[in-house]
Amino acid sequence: ATGGGASLDLISPAVDCTGLSSVYLHFDAVAQLNNNGSAVFDVDVRTTANPTWTNVLRRVAPSRTSPAPNVNASNADGLFGRSTIDITSRAANAAGV
Repeated sequence: ATGGGASLDLISPAVDCTGLSSVYLHFDAVAQLNNNGSAVFDVDVRTTANPTWTNVLRRVAPSRTSPAPNVNASNADGLFGRSTIDITSRAANAAGV
């Protein structure tokens, strides 16, 4: 339901980045964040060696009035099309990204 607080998750299979000095995450997405102004779209990364999720991309509904995360000029609105995110600091030479 709109404004219902649902969480929809997509988790990829682990990728072995051993021996790679730079790693980029590429994906295509359309995320229209019109969930009563409270929607958040996050991309998080973790490795088997460090299983704590690290946020690498966040988009927040432009009219969000809910508590943090707060909307600002760098994260307002949805996501439309191709995204390329440098995750080298998190994934370079790591197994199980």
